Amino acid sequence: SDGATAFITGTGQVSGSTSNDFTSMVTYTVIAEDGTTSQDWTVTVTLSANPNTWINEFHYDQSGGDNDEFIEVVLQDKDMFLLSDFTITLYDGSSGTSYASYTLDTFIEGTTQDGLTYYYIDLVNTLQNGLDGFALDYQGILVNFLSYEGSFTAVNGPASGFTSEDVGFSQGGSTNALSSIHLTGTGDEYSDLTWGESIGANTKGGPNTGFILPVDLAYSKGAAMDGYVQLNWATYSETNNN
Repeated sequence: SDGATAFITGTGQVSGSTSNDFTSMVTYTVIAEDGTTSQDWTVTVTLSANPNTWINEFHYDQSGGDNDEFIEVVLQDKDMFLLSDFTITLYDGSSGTSYASYTLDTFIEGTTQDGLTYYYIDLVNTLQNGLDGFALDYQGILVNFLSYEGSFTAVNGPASGFTSEDVGFSQGGSTNALSSIHLTGTGDEYSDLTWGESIGANTKGGPNTGFILPVDLAYSKGAAMDGYVQLNWATYSETNNN
């Protein structure tokens, strides 16, 4: 009811204002407007076991020295996870073995847009040319296993026993240093997107060119006026949302 109050260990709670630590169980005591009747409610928050994350963009070969290599990863709701639980593992395509790995806490944090945060790592003369690839895992569970210039099966590491997904695009000794292979399309999950390439215009640390987040409506309504219909709406994902 409007006159009810809520407390956590004696501290009054204000809806939409009071913040609490939910890393362990929290008990709310709700007191009715009569000031006497009360009820305890226990709240337990469980973090998602399946983070929405993916490899989003990379560059591995170019004219001259390969000084502009990078890999970018997207993670949704970053504050719900430990970045050190995410790992990029580099794979040699000829042998299927790993040759380097990097946890996400060593990446550079870029922009955040509608809950999606873009992380990238610069790798100078590190990514092998030819048929090779890399995997993204969360706590050892494989999320993405990608390759370029063909597919292969990993024999160790988080992708062991899995066959890589060929992104379908490649780079070489004449590739512009600022080019990239990246995902494009409309959606907020890996399965919504397709691989493409940009020539001389990578977007590491931010949304890719051609990437569009879907619009989620918070509400919409229409009202018949004098000779016209007035529409009102708001969205969850847009800045200018009404």
